[in-house]
Amino acid sequence: MKCDAKLTKESFWDNPKCWSRYNVWVDITPKGTKYFNEILAPRFYNKYKDLSVEIDSKGNIIKWIGKINR
Repeated sequence: MKCDAKLTKESFWDNPKCWSRYNVWVDITPKGTKYFNEILAPRFYNKYKDLSVEIDSKGNIIKWIGKINR
């Protein structure tokens, strides 16, 4: 089977040649949303709140400013 725009969710998973990091279907559940909002998001915020980056016009990181809270 060729990889084309006519793949369904079922035929996609049966055809590993079409898999890539850009076309994986994700299903967001209420439980997953609650977990993200109540547990993961606060952890990310607390870990990286004191960290900034300086970027150039092309979007490349020039300098890290601050620290990661471990």
